Amino acid sequence: MSAIFRPPTNKSLTRSAHLFQKQSKRSINTAATYPRRTLPVSPFRPAHSATPLLTPLRNVSTSWRPQSSVTKMTVITAFDVSIDLSLRGLRSLKAMLTKAYARPASATSAKSHQDLAFQVQCCVNLAVGGLGLLTRTQQEAPVWGGETTLAEMIARVDKAIELLANGAKPEDLTGIEDKSLEVTYGNGQIATWGGREYVLGYSIPNFMFHLCMAYSNLQSRGVDVGKMDYLMPFMAGMAPGP
Repeated sequence: MSAIFRPPTNKSLTRSAHLFQKQSKRSINTAATYPRRTLPVSPFRPAHSATPLLTPLRNVSTSWRPQSSVTKMTVITAFDVSIDLSLRGLRSLKAMLTKAYARPASATSAKSHQDLAFQVQCCVNLAVGGLGLLTRTQQEAPVWGGETTLAEMIARVDKAIELLANGAKPEDLTGIEDKSLEVTYGNGQIATWGGREYVLGYSIPNFMFHLCMAYSNLQSRGVDVGKMDYLMPFMAGMAPGP
């Protein structure tokens, strides 16, 4: 049996007409619905910090504004990553040795000093030897006189610092990355390095290894040296101000 079509009555049309009418916009008070709340702590500091926030943080303030002034990064030179880096490393070494010297209660056995003296000797020889290689000058590392005491090690590091501070200028290393350098290893073997490869592949990692070993040796013997004792001489003159 076929379905019978019945046309809609006026009453049914009236009931459905409102569905197609344009609805008026309702006004929503977003300020009352979503009030601005001040965060009790900064997401960038510990929750237990007692330092008050300089300005209240708002959970709806997400706009980004560029800095008013931008510091342009200067070009990093071969001098920066070789002579200057070694000089800062030697100053770091001296600072840690001086701290150990000022605390005689730390372990001071001759056996423990033998390994420390070796690390200090390696740092000095790598820094001064690198100065001679990179500047093409005959910079002979001071003959290691069998220093065993902290005072003697500090004096040796002082001599190396003086040599590096006065032995080269940035312009002396211009073009060194394209030159060949003949490097003599500790076991007497000789190898030829490119200037860039020598600085990045041998000089820096080798020097930093022995500097960190000296730090570890001092710390293992009870000397109160920490990360900032190691780091501050590197940051001197470079860290941004308050």
